[in-house]
Amino acid sequence: MSRQVSDTSLTVSQATPTVTWSNPAAITYGTALSGTQSDATASGVGGISLPGTFVYTPAAGTVLSAGANQTLSVTFTPTDTADYNQANKTVSINDNEIMVTAMSGPTPVSLTLAAGQQGYIQFTIGAMGSLTSTITFACAGLPVGAQCVFSPTSVNPASLPTTVTVTITTTSPTNLGRNRQNGWTWMLAMFIPGLLLLPANGSTHRRQRLWVGIGIVLLLTIAFAGCGGSPAGQSTTNAQQNTPTGTYPVTIMASADGATQNTATFNLIVTS
Repeated sequence: MSRQVSDTSLTVSQATPTVTWSNPAAITYGTALSGTQSDATASGVGGISLPGTFVYTPAAGTVLSAGANQTLSVTFTPTDTADYNQANKTVSINDNEIMVTAMSGPTPVSLTLAAGQQGYIQFTIGAMGSLTSTITFACAGLPVGAQCVFSPTSVNPASLPTTVTVTITTTSPTNLGRNRQNGWTWMLAMFIPGLLLLPANGSTHRRQRLWVGIGIVLLLTIAFAGCGGSPAGQSTTNAQQNTPTGTYPVTIMASADGATQNTATFNLIVTS
């Protein structure tokens, strides 16, 4: 009886880990990548969690350019390199930005108004990424006595691109004088009926009418001065102050999700 013995070798290949990583939520332009986006995990045979290192591209701290479906990648290197290979995974992320473009006028854009005049500029607004919240507008840097109004006042991203008109109103000394004149007219209109309501018979009554009339004038004068020269109930904001001459950089701010997403600047030139 003979026995045959042979030598054989068994080769066990390294397993490839499974990297789990979902597409991160959209971010607002200017937001740096962080652990919120870099949260991949790795598992091995049987679903066991594997220790190791994750190298992300782009790295945490990177500020992406605006745009949709931008690629993020990760390379996982397991601690157990004898049994496991490296593994890779890619996902995509939307970096949202409101784009304020195509403002009318020369470069830099400017609007020249004499104090007391009204004028407007226009700009086109669009968005990159998957922005869905309503976009609102505001302006900063206006001089005293000037105000801005946007039309439309807000924009739904579904309607982009959209042209927005900014109307700028300034105030002149002529307008202020007219407000004061109107104020005195208002005072007299209150004073005269007051006198007519007083008794007219007798010198005592005439003296009473005189003193009451003087009191009414004093009270109305104090009230008129305290209201900045305008009748009660009317606004006394900066729009009622004279707009001084000069050149003013005015910033248009487009906001969504409770934060300013982008800005654009034009020069407001006020002349006498």
